[in-house]
Amino acid sequence: MAKYNTGIRISELKDGELRAFEAGGKRILITLKEGTPYALDDKCTHEGGSLSEGYVDGCEVICPLHAAAFDIKTGKANDNTHWATDIGSYAAYADASSGEIIVEV
Repeated sequence: MAKYNTGIRISELKDGELRAFEAGGKRILITLKEGTPYALDDKCTHEGGSLSEGYVDGCEVICPLHAAAFDIKTGKANDNTHWATDIGSYAAYADASSGEIIVEV
């Protein structure tokens, strides 16, 4: 896996805020939950909606198109949104010296 600097400092991201960046030819969603960064595919598996345009509800990111829900820690689709399948999740952490979020894709 390759490491990508998101250009987003952990101090600039609020809990539940969604942002996206490009890494390795993929669009990756970044969010923060209780101070921990998480990274997921930004594309919903149902109709390709950009999850970074959705919102976080508890520990799930909700697609803005048809409300498919995905666990922010694992990318697993919620069983109640049977029309969507799991998305990729990636290791994310804040660099100790710069505070920038690094994602392994």
